Amino acid sequence: MKRKKILLAILSVLSISLFPCFFLLFINVGTVVVSEALTSFAILTIMGLFLFGIMSVIFREVNKAALLTNIILLFFNNFYFIEKGLVRIFPSLYYWHVLLICVFIIIQTGIFIQERVNSYQCLQLVLGMSIIFSGLILFNGIRSIPDWIRLMNSSKKEKYQVEVIQQNSISPIISKSSPNFYYFIFDEYGGYNNLLRYCNYDNSDFYESLEELGFNISINSTNGTIDTYTEIPNILQLQIVNKLEMTAVEKMQNFQDPQLLITMKDYGYHINAIDATNSKYIDFDYVDIGFSNSFASSYRTFASYIFLKTALYPFWGKDDQNLEISQMESMFDYAESSSTISESNLFTIGYFVFPHIPYIVDEFGNRTSTVDRNDLKNPEPYLSQLKYANKKILELVMEIISNDPNSIIVIQSDHGYRLPSHLHYWYGLSDYDLLVESPYERNILNVVYYQNKNIEIEELSGLETMRLVLRNLLGIHFIDNN
Repeated sequence: MKRKKILLAILSVLSISLFPCFFLLFINVGTVVVSEALTSFAILTIMGLFLFGIMSVIFREVNKAALLTNIILLFFNNFYFIEKGLVRIFPSLYYWHVLLICVFIIIQTGIFIQERVNSYQCLQLVLGMSIIFSGLILFNGIRSIPDWIRLMNSSKKEKYQVEVIQQNSISPIISKSSPNFYYFIFDEYGGYNNLLRYCNYDNSDFYESLEELGFNISINSTNGTIDTYTEIPNILQLQIVNKLEMTAVEKMQNFQDPQLLITMKDYGYHINAIDATNSKYIDFDYVDIGFSNSFASSYRTFASYIFLKTALYPFWGKDDQNLEISQMESMFDYAESSSTISESNLFTIGYFVFPHIPYIVDEFGNRTSTVDRNDLKNPEPYLSQLKYANKKILELVMEIISNDPNSIIVIQSDHGYRLPSHLHYWYGLSDYDLLVESPYERNILNVVYYQNKNIEIEELSGLETMRLVLRNLLGIHFIDNN
């Protein structure tokens, strides 16, 4: 009987501890990578069991210990909502006020349980909690079964390969000295029309500065979607392999074995990579040298969605912003120095989560406020970060052209600033008709420096532009298999 009580107590503690993780996992089948969620499961499991152990020592009675542990966990897991609710009623309250209120309630509840609630009543309450939360986990799990089946039974996508046909009879040009090629992607950098529509900002000065340096400009380029997981693999595979309706897991598979890197290596290039996502987007199996980064932001990870709702939310990722700024500046520094690595045959590819949210700097490179960092309603934080991105991009290309004037530089974004979609999906606002806004949200940055020569790229997509550059550079053309 004692063993059953202990098992029931542990079951109730774990069901309440892990319910947020299971709920988030089950409603995001195909989006969440399970391996990335395991850390959150482990932390909450250890935390729940540790707290139960402490309560067991204090109460010396399993059912009472489990009951108070569960109450504490409910306060802990839902603290963000509790705080917001109380602040709405009492605007003068702050985090520490609410925390002390919760601690006081928990202590008084513990005293009440110890003095007024007998073991049998505690057992019934613990059993009820177990049934409720285990049932909710089971219910959401059953509801997600069709999604799991669809994900697991979906025929494993054949790796799309692009047939590369040379327009001459030469084998891969390994012995030929080819100009260095720099390709940079800036996530969510809005095209000219995009910025004019959503930020009321004329970015002509930036484009004119690039033209003075010898860049070819397209202000009307659009990509097919506003989804990073769709657009970047399509460019890396040199053809459309991802579609919007695919799951995130399926899309991520096409970051592997990128045809772009394979082609460049076949034509005698060494690969130099700069990836803000720690090799998540750029397959480092094909990379010869690259930017070394040990920092991984907690922003928009599975764990962040869990712990930002708990009592730990003010401390979660509190050092991220300084580290993100340092990483961003280091990436630009490395990209500039890449122009001194080799006189030829170097392909440098860089992915920057910039000016994409989180908004870490203003237009002068100073750290943004906590409010501005995640403000998706107001275009100003985005625009400020974009203005700083302009400054850094111009510094970068001037350094490259100064050191390597015979090079090729392609700078693109995967999609534009997605203000209408942010308002709709994050805040439930319908200020815009998403169908009407789609071409503007898909309007991208697309500029090419081709050894200070003219090359027509106006209205080409990112993928079409890359193919055009490779056709001119390597004398090849591409035939789609799909």
